[in-house]
Amino acid sequence: MKHLWAAWRMKYINKSDPEQGCVFCNAQAKTDSAENLIVARGRSAFLILNKFPYTSGHVMVVPFQHVDALDLLEALSQ
Repeated sequence: MKHLWAAWRMKYINKSDPEQGCVFCNAQAKTDSAENLIVARGRSAFLILNKFPYTSGHVMVVPFQHVDALDLLEALSQ
């Protein structure tokens, strides 16, 4: 298996002041803007760009419901 390497991620890896709390809950609380990387919001999830992507155009779909496994999402959120 080949490993993906994205040199620009070193800024994230070497970060000395890690964000407190859940990165996705923190993002959800922010306003929709290019600065906050939020692309759109729906009924049960929002789209956000990855701040340090492995590839360009990487978009994440993040449910509003905070769970640690997809199968724990309520039916409406799935």
